[in-house]
Amino acid sequence: MTVLTTLMLTSVSDIFASMRSVRAAVGKELEGSLLIEQIAEDVLSMEMSVLGEPKRTAVFLYASSADAAPYATGTGTIEHELILRAGGTDVLSDIEGFVHVSFEEILKRNPDVIFTAPSQIENIPRNPLLQGLAAVRNARVVGIRASEVASTQVAEVLRMMIDTLHDLKL
Repeated sequence: MTVLTTLMLTSVSDIFASMRSVRAAVGKELEGSLLIEQIAEDVLSMEMSVLGEPKRTAVFLYASSADAAPYATGTGTIEHELILRAGGTDVLSDIEGFVHVSFEEILKRNPDVIFTAPSQIENIPRNPLLQGLAAVRNARVVGIRASEVASTQVAEVLRMMIDTLHDLKL
């Protein structure tokens, strides 16, 4: 049995590097190259579509319950990169990696949009401390599966983020 491992995916370029490793391991060089090209073109096209759009603030939070401090993503994560590629401003751009963040810190930064796991969407508005957030008041708490963020579905995730941040339908 052959086992292939890749590094942790923390950027879109890491996704492409992982795809190159997989295509080589399974002997699908041409198919893998075409897929990488298509995803790269889609990502670039979507990035260009939001140039000049007003920037909304956003954050990725992983809230396993309504009363536990959530994990958040900062710089050095693919979630952070996607917020920027979608034409947003990451309210936690001064934080590195995946960290617990307090409710008070989230309130202070007051994001326009919160991205989270679909199964955790309700945990954010259920927390009485977070009900005053712009994202909660304006029903902009959006579910995105982490398994899709760092995958060949990254372009679809970026499209959803752009649609949410800019009210565009790409």
